[in-house]
Amino acid sequence: MKLFEIISLAIITYLLGSISFAYLIGKKLKGIDVKDYGNAGAATVYREVSRPAGALVLILDVTKAIIPTYIALKILHLDYKVVVLIASLTVVGHNWPIYYRFRGGAGLSCSIGVLLCLLPRELFIVLPIGALAAGIFWKIFAFAKFKSTVPGGAVVGMTILPFLTKFTFHEPPALFVLTFILPTLAAIKKFPLFKVKVLPLFIRQRR
Repeated sequence: MKLFEIISLAIITYLLGSISFAYLIGKKLKGIDVKDYGNAGAATVYREVSRPAGALVLILDVTKAIIPTYIALKILHLDYKVVVLIASLTVVGHNWPIYYRFRGGAGLSCSIGVLLCLLPRELFIVLPIGALAAGIFWKIFAFAKFKSTVPGGAVVGMTILPFLTKFTFHEPPALFVLTFILPTLAAIKKFPLFKVKVLPLFIRQRR
């Protein structure tokens, strides 16, 4: 029975994660496909539709990550290893949604939802640090005309996260592994964009 519950929850979690609120709200409010303007996430909706719409997408994406993670942890009382798997599938669904030909977001909002549920103390430390870093990057790299420096802030926050998890709060090993899974999923999603847009800017600056 437990195995059936795990498999069922894993499938439902991926399908839930695949719901792109950014796409749906972009279509509903402005008639655009946000995937044509960047990653299908809250930052793109914030930039291309409106600030309230971006905030709404952020809340919905965070919520869709919290729900299955909470069910796995608090209702089914699954082992932390399985909980981490379920939580990661939300981000996988968001990044590579089956409904939209696997073109999704970068998973940052969903990662916040996962961390809010599993590592809240660490999140409340790294979130303001990441936001501060994003603001600094915006000032430093203004010449590059980046649409967003949120990913840069996320990199700073995710770099600090494993140290807090392991050495400050002494969390279970599976949660320590989670702090590497989340940035890895984001990096896999972002790497093609880095090669196309970011790397050429730095090459030109060096010439």
